[in-house]
Amino acid sequence: MVGDDVESPRRSAPQLKSAVDRVSSVLRLSSHAGRRQIPPGQKTISYQVKVLFIVKEVETAEPIGVLYIAASLQQAGHECKLIGTRGTDIEREVRRFEPGVIAFGATTGLHRYYLGLMAHLKTVRPDCVTLMGGPHATFFPEVIRQPGIDVICRGEGEDAAVEFCNALDQGADYRRIPDLWVKQ
Repeated sequence: MVGDDVESPRRSAPQLKSAVDRVSSVLRLSSHAGRRQIPPGQKTISYQVKVLFIVKEVETAEPIGVLYIAASLQQAGHECKLIGTRGTDIEREVRRFEPGVIAFGATTGLHRYYLGLMAHLKTVRPDCVTLMGGPHATFFPEVIRQPGIDVICRGEGEDAAVEFCNALDQGADYRRIPDLWVKQ
Protein backbone atom coordinates (compact mmCIF):
# COMPACT_ATOMS: atom_id res chain seq x y z
CA MET A 1 0.00 0.00 0.00
CA VAL A 2 1.32 3.42 -0.92
CA GLY A 3 1.62 5.81 2.01
CA ASP A 4 0.58 9.45 2.00
CA ASP A 5 4.22 10.49 2.02
CA VAL A 6 4.93 8.84 -1.35
CA GLU A 7 4.31 10.87 -4.48
CA SER A 8 3.58 9.27 -7.81
CA PRO A 9 5.79 10.48 -10.64
CA ARG A 10 4.14 13.06 -12.92
CA ARG A 11 4.52 12.33 -16.61
CA SER A 12 5.20 15.28 -18.86
CA ALA A 13 3.83 15.72 -22.37
CA PRO A 14 7.20 14.66 -23.91
CA GLN A 15 7.17 11.51 -21.76
CA LEU A 16 3.66 10.66 -22.97
CA LYS A 17 4.68 11.33 -26.58
CA SER A 18 7.66 9.05 -26.03
CA ALA A 19 5.34 6.33 -24.68
CA VAL A 20 3.10 6.62 -27.76
CA ASP A 21 6.17 6.43 -30.01
CA ARG A 22 7.41 3.30 -28.17
CA VAL A 23 4.05 1.59 -28.52
CA SER A 24 3.86 2.62 -32.18
CA SER A 25 7.31 1.12 -32.74
CA VAL A 26 6.27 -2.14 -31.11
CA LEU A 27 3.14 -2.28 -33.27
CA ARG A 28 5.21 -1.77 -36.42
CA LEU A 29 7.51 -4.63 -35.44
CA SER A 30 4.84 -7.06 -34.31
CA SER A 31 2.22 -8.93 -36.25
CA HIS A 32 -0.68 -7.92 -34.01
CA ALA A 33 -3.15 -10.85 -34.12
CA GLY A 34 -6.35 -9.94 -35.90
CA ARG A 35 -4.93 -6.67 -37.21
CA ARG A 36 -5.89 -5.78 -40.74
CA GLN A 37 -2.83 -5.69 -42.97
CA ILE A 38 -2.39 -3.70 -46.17
CA PRO A 39 -1.93 -6.14 -49.05
CA PRO A 40 1.45 -5.93 -50.84
CA GLY A 41 1.36 -3.48 -53.71
CA GLN A 42 -1.74 -1.66 -52.45
CA LYS A 43 -1.21 2.05 -51.90
CA THR A 44 -1.95 3.56 -48.54
CA ILE A 45 -4.14 6.62 -48.31
CA SER A 46 -3.00 9.59 -46.27
CA TYR A 47 -5.54 10.70 -43.67
CA GLN A 48 -5.49 13.51 -41.21
CA VAL A 49 -7.89 13.72 -38.31
CA LYS A 50 -6.71 15.37 -35.11
CA VAL A 51 -7.55 13.23 -32.08
CA LEU A 52 -7.17 14.51 -28.54
CA PHE A 53 -7.02 11.79 -25.89
CA ILE A 54 -7.87 12.94 -22.38
CA VAL A 55 -6.63 10.81 -19.51
CA LYS A 56 -7.49 11.64 -15.90
CA GLU A 57 -5.13 9.28 -14.10
CA VAL A 58 -2.00 9.66 -16.25
CA GLU A 59 0.22 10.34 -13.24
CA THR A 60 -0.12 6.87 -11.72
CA ALA A 61 0.30 4.60 -14.75
CA GLU A 62 0.74 4.77 -18.49
CA PRO A 63 -2.70 4.43 -20.11
CA ILE A 64 -1.70 1.46 -22.26
CA GLY A 65 -5.08 1.03 -24.01
CA VAL A 66 -5.12 4.66 -25.08
CA LEU A 67 -1.48 4.40 -26.17
CA TYR A 68 -2.23 1.41 -28.40
CA ILE A 69 -5.13 3.22 -30.03
CA ALA A 70 -3.10 6.42 -30.48
CA ALA A 71 -0.25 4.44 -32.04
CA SER A 72 -2.67 2.72 -34.45
CA LEU A 73 -4.13 6.09 -35.43
CA GLN A 74 -0.68 7.59 -35.94
CA GLN A 75 0.30 4.67 -38.16
CA ALA A 76 -2.81 5.42 -40.24
CA GLY A 77 -1.72 9.05 -40.63
CA HIS A 78 -3.83 10.76 -38.00
CA GLU A 79 -2.44 13.28 -35.52
CA CYS A 80 -2.83 12.35 -31.85
CA LYS A 81 -2.22 14.23 -28.66
CA LEU A 82 -2.55 12.94 -25.09
CA ILE A 83 -3.17 15.19 -22.14
CA GLY A 84 -3.58 14.47 -18.47
CA THR A 85 -6.14 16.45 -16.53
CA ARG A 86 -4.13 17.29 -13.41
CA GLY A 87 -2.75 20.81 -13.67
CA THR A 88 -3.92 21.16 -17.28
CA ASP A 89 -6.29 23.79 -18.63
CA ILE A 90 -8.23 21.31 -20.74
CA GLU A 91 -10.44 23.93 -22.35
CA ARG A 92 -7.36 25.87 -23.51
CA GLU A 93 -5.79 22.67 -24.89
CA VAL A 94 -8.96 21.89 -26.84
CA ARG A 95 -9.05 25.41 -28.30
CA ARG A 96 -5.33 25.26 -29.16
CA PHE A 97 -5.24 21.75 -30.70
CA GLU A 98 -8.66 22.04 -32.45
CA PRO A 99 -9.37 18.28 -32.49
CA GLY A 100 -11.90 16.65 -34.77
CA VAL A 101 -12.26 13.91 -32.15
CA ILE A 102 -11.95 14.00 -28.37
CA ALA A 103 -11.47 10.47 -27.06
CA PHE A 104 -11.21 8.82 -23.67
CA GLY A 105 -11.56 5.45 -22.01
CA ALA A 106 -13.36 5.03 -18.71
CA THR A 107 -14.06 2.48 -16.05
CA THR A 108 -17.33 2.48 -14.16
CA GLY A 109 -17.27 5.21 -11.55
CA LEU A 110 -14.65 7.28 -13.35
CA HIS A 111 -17.11 7.56 -16.25
CA ARG A 112 -19.05 10.24 -14.32
CA TYR A 113 -16.06 12.57 -14.41
CA TYR A 114 -15.66 12.13 -18.16
CA LEU A 115 -19.40 12.55 -18.88
CA GLY A 116 -19.35 15.94 -17.17
CA LEU A 117 -16.14 16.94 -18.91
CA MET A 118 -17.40 15.90 -22.36
CA ALA A 119 -20.70 17.75 -21.90
CA HIS A 120 -18.67 20.88 -21.09
CA LEU A 121 -16.18 20.42 -23.94
CA LYS A 122 -19.04 20.04 -26.44
CA THR A 123 -19.98 23.64 -25.53
CA VAL A 124 -16.38 24.71 -26.18
CA ARG A 125 -16.05 22.81 -29.48
CA PRO A 126 -19.53 21.67 -30.57
CA ASP A 127 -18.37 20.45 -34.00
CA CYS A 128 -15.96 17.86 -32.60
CA VAL A 129 -16.99 14.22 -32.14
CA THR A 130 -16.58 12.64 -28.71
CA LEU A 131 -15.56 8.98 -28.58
CA MET A 132 -15.79 6.91 -25.41
CA GLY A 133 -14.14 3.52 -25.00
CA GLY A 134 -13.07 1.37 -22.11
CA PRO A 135 -14.83 -1.08 -19.82
CA HIS A 136 -17.77 1.17 -18.98
CA ALA A 137 -18.73 1.70 -22.64
CA THR A 138 -18.26 -2.00 -23.34
CA PHE A 139 -20.49 -3.24 -20.52
CA PHE A 140 -22.94 -0.33 -20.33
CA PRO A 141 -23.48 0.82 -23.94
CA GLU A 142 -26.58 2.78 -22.93
CA VAL A 143 -24.10 5.49 -21.86
CA ILE A 144 -24.40 6.64 -25.49
CA ARG A 145 -27.63 8.38 -24.42
CA GLN A 146 -25.74 10.80 -22.17
CA PRO A 147 -25.19 14.41 -23.28
CA GLY A 148 -21.72 15.05 -24.63
CA ILE A 149 -21.15 11.52 -25.96
CA ASP A 150 -21.42 10.97 -29.72
CA VAL A 151 -19.84 7.53 -30.26
CA ILE A 152 -18.84 4.62 -28.05
CA CYS A 153 -16.54 1.73 -28.82
CA ARG A 154 -17.36 -1.66 -27.33
CA GLY A 155 -14.38 -4.00 -27.04
CA GLU A 156 -11.04 -3.56 -28.76
CA GLY A 157 -10.65 -0.13 -30.28
CA GLU A 158 -7.52 -0.11 -32.45
CA ASP A 159 -9.15 -1.08 -35.75
CA ALA A 160 -12.48 0.61 -35.02
CA ALA A 161 -10.79 3.92 -34.15
CA VAL A 162 -8.76 3.88 -37.36
CA GLU A 163 -11.80 3.05 -39.51
CA PHE A 164 -13.79 5.73 -37.68
CA CYS A 165 -11.19 8.47 -38.22
CA ASN A 166 -10.67 7.44 -41.84
CA ALA A 167 -14.42 7.66 -42.46
CA LEU A 168 -14.66 10.96 -40.61
CA ASP A 169 -11.82 12.38 -42.70
CA GLN A 170 -13.49 11.27 -45.93
CA GLY A 171 -16.95 12.45 -44.89
CA ALA A 172 -18.14 8.84 -45.12
CA ASP A 173 -20.80 7.12 -43.02
CA TYR A 174 -19.25 5.59 -39.91
CA ARG A 175 -22.46 4.22 -38.36
CA ARG A 176 -21.79 0.64 -39.52
CA ILE A 177 -18.21 0.25 -38.31
CA PRO A 178 -17.96 -2.89 -36.17
CA ASP A 179 -17.68 -2.25 -32.41
CA LEU A 180 -18.97 1.34 -32.66
CA TRP A 181 -22.31 2.59 -31.42
CA VAL A 182 -23.24 6.00 -32.80
CA LYS A 183 -25.78 8.37 -31.26
CA GLN A 184 -28.70 8.88 -33.65
